[in-house]
Amino acid sequence: MIVMSMGANVSALQSMAAHFENPVFVGSVFGVHLSAAVSVLLSAFEKRWFKIMPIAAFAVGGNALGLFAFAPPLMHCIFGAAALVVFLYSFVYGRLRLLSRGEFKYLVVFGLSLAMAYMVSTISVVGDTLEAKIAPYVTGEFLTGDFMSLRGVLSSIAMDVWKESPWFGGGLGSFAMELGFHATKDQWEVIPSLQNAPLNGYWLLLSERGIVGVFLMAVPAFMMLGFYVRRMVAGVVRTLPEPTAWVGLFVAAAAVAEAFFDVTPFSPAMLVAVAAYLSVSTSAFPKKEK
Repeated sequence: MIVMSMGANVSALQSMAAHFENPVFVGSVFGVHLSAAVSVLLSAFEKRWFKIMPIAAFAVGGNALGLFAFAPPLMHCIFGAAALVVFLYSFVYGRLRLLSRGEFKYLVVFGLSLAMAYMVSTISVVGDTLEAKIAPYVTGEFLTGDFMSLRGVLSSIAMDVWKESPWFGGGLGSFAMELGFHATKDQWEVIPSLQNAPLNGYWLLLSERGIVGVFLMAVPAFMMLGFYVRRMVAGVVRTLPEPTAWVGLFVAAAAVAEAFFDVTPFSPAMLVAVAAYLSVSTSAFPKKEK
């Protein structure tokens, strides 16, 4: 995607701009994979999988670059925080498990991966796009007043749409059409003309799928979380779990937080990634020996 954006590919450039008119950001999915890559890099050191280390290092740098380039700054913070927690746990775990100061070797490779990602970002993300991604770190305004007012207006419209059909909603992908029927003249003054989703994934879920649709999505999610918690409680008692065991929990928490500001967590790419890592993490806890 970076190569495509440098070649002026329209789709890649739109993804890099990460406008909230279409609040589905592929960069957030890169953020999910970033946390997994951080734990995989530590596992490569622990298992002495030397041949996989270059791939794991590339995964760390590549996904960090993808998160920065193709997601808005607020999502940098959310998924960057999840990856940072995984890294800190991995470093402590490596301190206890790795030989010959392996945790510092892990730290060096991790740092070099991020340095390479930074170098590539200075070449590939330029102009107004780079300024827009850096500005919130300078001003401290990740959520501006205009964003919050627009979010409130869109959420109120989504609530009106849901009230018309509370059980089954308006239908998958119907919000953009419903917006034209429910938005008032005053509301259109703050709503961008290309807006196609609310800035709250939970309201989108209710307005398009209704209570039945939410229930059908919530059941498997809570079942997976239930299996995870059960294995976590039993696994923590036995021994110190490896970092992979925590990846699913942290990326799921990041996705839940992101859903308050956009609709990416309910996109197929995000759902598959979070479900996969939650399943892998569940299996990563030590099992009871038979």
